[in-house]
Amino acid sequence: MKHNLIDRALGYFSPETGLKRARARLLLDGVRRYDGGQHTRDTADWNAQNTSANAEIAHDLVTLRARSRELVRNNPFAQHAQEVFINNTASPNGLLPQLSGSSYDDFMLWSDDCDPERVSDFAGIEGLIAGAVWESGEALVRPIVRKRSAGLHVPLQLQVIEPDYIDHSKSTDLPNGARVVNGIEYDAEGLRVAYWLFRDHPGNIGLLSRFGHQSVRVPASEILHIFNRKRPGQVHGVPAMASSLISWRNVSSYENAVEVRKKIEACMTAFVTGGDGDLVREIASSLGTSPDSFNVLSKLIGPDLVGMLEPGAIVALPGGDLKVDSFAPQASNDTEFLNHKFRGLAAGAGVTEMQLTGDMSKANYSSMRGGLIEARLGFRKFQKHVLAHQLVRPVVKRVFGIGKLAGRFEGLADRFRPDMIWPVFESVDPLKDVMADLIEVRSGFATPQQKMAERGNDFERSIQEVLNFVKAVDKEGLVFDSDPRRVTKTGVANDFGLLGGSDTEG
Repeated sequence: MKHNLIDRALGYFSPETGLKRARARLLLDGVRRYDGGQHTRDTADWNAQNTSANAEIAHDLVTLRARSRELVRNNPFAQHAQEVFINNTASPNGLLPQLSGSSYDDFMLWSDDCDPERVSDFAGIEGLIAGAVWESGEALVRPIVRKRSAGLHVPLQLQVIEPDYIDHSKSTDLPNGARVVNGIEYDAEGLRVAYWLFRDHPGNIGLLSRFGHQSVRVPASEILHIFNRKRPGQVHGVPAMASSLISWRNVSSYENAVEVRKKIEACMTAFVTGGDGDLVREIASSLGTSPDSFNVLSKLIGPDLVGMLEPGAIVALPGGDLKVDSFAPQASNDTEFLNHKFRGLAAGAGVTEMQLTGDMSKANYSSMRGGLIEARLGFRKFQKHVLAHQLVRPVVKRVFGIGKLAGRFEGLADRFRPDMIWPVFESVDPLKDVMADLIEVRSGFATPQQKMAERGNDFERSIQEVLNFVKAVDKEGLVFDSDPRRVTKTGVANDFGLLGGSDTEG
């Protein structure tokens, strides 16, 4: 605590007054300050920098991406976490616009041909983008208008580009108040006007690289930039595992150490000291096995002793006797520790622990549903704020515009904005969930249209399919338990004449 001249004088002439003054100052400091903002011995190694989001990202983004991708390649849990994210945000049918009739057919025919590489439909491209955003932090999409001679139903395709193509090192001030921030150009009013992109992936080497690493300016109207913005002013996204990369690495190292320890504990090894190869083979023979099957190692001790420790191994060491040793298993809480760490890894990856590990040994309906509610809120937020707003609606707008020029989507208005059909979340208990939906509809808290959209169905198409079903079964005189006009929920026949239908209509 710092003392000024007055404090020191009061302390000298009137210690009691000086003590009261010091106590009051301490109380005042405690009121004025946050504990987390104080610089004490406990926080001496807490090196927090008050930098902008773009300054932090520019320095570390390349490394974060490389480490995130390495984990997805080599760590089964990280790879599974990415699959969980894709499955819950873009699979299996993806986000689709609510369309009916010929407009729906036109859109689905475009979807089948929208990938220039002929690998995926539009839902597959959405899944590819969702996985890239999770793993790399962002993705780029380039809409490509094709010639009508290409034979496409709608001459528009989507090229998905990894974010590595952006020249993140390019940041500069331009004339007239414009500027480039981490490879993205803004005009004087702060609007995105261009991207500075490499013509080749900067990770290509040798013959794969054709153009070198010189970036070129591409108008923003030709690129869709898909990323999850976390801070105001942030221009690039970061991998989902950015906050937990060190923990992923530490857990992998811990697991490897546990595996080595368990292998050593499982070994029963004979150490022969002072013997040559003939003596070792003689001992092996006396134990009732051949040297080859017993994995005899007649070599002196070296730096790779652990590698020699295999079940039934005989290791020759300097000396003159034989010692048979086994490594007793050590009591440990590895499982409890790893479970604790996996909870943190799941939180960092944006999934639940059960989704990450697949361990349902302690799960029941309530715990599964409770855990999934929060996770699904995050998935739905990503769908609405990122996929729908940054990808689906801009793409649909282009598809409709170009499609109309090609004679498609004739029934749609020029400025038509369709609602979304969201990917359905699989039910934990279908019966309970359906009954809950039924109660909401009957109580007026929701409409059948809303519930159908939540299940990935279009209301108008569903009604048309019901009408087709009714006409077909009535024509053939068939009765099904699923037909509420004829059979009640309890299986009792309805009075069809009172309910109406094709018979009463003549």
